[in-house]
Amino acid sequence: MKALNVFLLFLSIGLGIPSSYAQYNPSFSTFTGAAYGVPRDKLLSPFDSTMLDYRVMDKVSWEEINFDSDPGYGGIGDLWLDDNTYGIYLQSTMTIGERGCYEFTLNTDDGSYLWIDNEIIIDNSGDHKMTMKKEKVHLDSGKYNVLIWYYQLQDLCGFKFGAVSLQDSTACIKVEE
Repeated sequence: MKALNVFLLFLSIGLGIPSSYAQYNPSFSTFTGAAYGVPRDKLLSPFDSTMLDYRVMDKVSWEEINFDSDPGYGGIGDLWLDDNTYGIYLQSTMTIGERGCYEFTLNTDDGSYLWIDNEIIIDNSGDHKMTMKKEKVHLDSGKYNVLIWYYQLQDLCGFKFGAVSLQDSTACIKVEE
């Protein structure tokens, strides 16, 4: 029976047919947005839309967000900014292929937030070293608006975002205390 299941899985993948055995990770459109020159004291406050009124330092367009902590003063990814305190506001469209439980991670040096359809999912704010926050969310199949705010307060820059489908259908069930 196990051999039959493995054969069906490879057959469905080879033919591009969805399989109940396959895991569907979310897919994302290009993350686009801008880097804003926001003063340090303002960045230490919770995010609000007035932060987007500050000077645009550069436009951002990334296929993925996976930047290790780097002692490069003021830069991250392909951005080299003229100030070492800034915020990057990104948007993307996330496609969920199969209803289920998904885990989202933000691992950042200094602060970050993740919203899905205007609901805050992760708050990883603060002046800190690389810190990973995770959250599990149950989602139906479809398209979702994703927003990420990352901000930089010091001279180390690190910014990683991840999303995976969880095979365990009970992973999103909250246990009452």
